[in-house]
Amino acid sequence: MILLDASTPRRFLESLRAWGYDVERSLAYLPGAAADEKVIALAQQLDAVLLSVDLDFSNIVTYPPADYAGIIVLRDVPEQEVKVEAVLKQALENHYRDGLRQRLVIVAANGYRIRQGVTHDTGKGIGDHGQ
Repeated sequence: MILLDASTPRRFLESLRAWGYDVERSLAYLPGAAADEKVIALAQQLDAVLLSVDLDFSNIVTYPPADYAGIIVLRDVPEQEVKVEAVLKQALENHYRDGLRQRLVIVAANGYRIRQGVTHDTGKGIGDHGQ
């Protein structure tokens, strides 16, 4: 499942459903002004990938990707919403579902990048080797 937070434009909900994804809005569970911590906790509870335009979720120290089923942050919205939507579709086609687990994906008009964060218990990044 993909969970859209309250700040994500409705257009993305409609597109994701048209592309065949199981999508819910956080508004179905939480008030629109819910704190980021409540939104990410809901995503964890639902084992959902969180999709947001809130750049706070791109902070891998505050929201280490290793702790979540996936976080996607959209940039360049609303300025280049159509291009961002096309890049999002490509990222999901290439990586949904297991390819997003424990990952942060930053989607922008010119492409996307995937980040892996540090784990809370070791301080090492996922896949880090050595000392």
